[in-house]
Amino acid sequence: MNEDISRLMDGELDDDGAVDQNRQDEYERELEDLAVSTELARSSSSSLIDAATPPDTPFEPAPTRTATLALVVGLLIGVCAAFLVDYLDTTIRDDDDLQAATGLPTLGLIPMADLPGFSSPTAVGHTGEVVSMEIGVR
Repeated sequence: MNEDISRLMDGELDDDGAVDQNRQDEYERELEDLAVSTELARSSSSSLIDAATPPDTPFEPAPTRTATLALVVGLLIGVCAAFLVDYLDTTIRDDDDLQAATGLPTLGLIPMADLPGFSSPTAVGHTGEVVSMEIGVR
């Protein structure tokens, strides 16, 4: 094995020796780089100033900080979600909403009536007919 290495360094191996010239050049460059790196490490004037010491208290987890941050972020997301739902709600609830949606004036209102047997709000028309008030525009 040592003989092959010495012959490789001398360039004596031919095509039958399983090493081509490109690989040999690449290995020689890497060997030179390693020699330079080793020399720099030996001649370096760096020294240890202070030894690393572990902290007295753990940095993470900080349960009170995490809980406080989670509470603030949760409240902020909740308030933003409530405003977003209210902003996107297009349900018509009274005559002002109807007038704003259609641009037409309100001609009349039908009063609400609580009648037995009806689960939804109901109204009684001018003819006495009971009308369910499950009308909503989305």
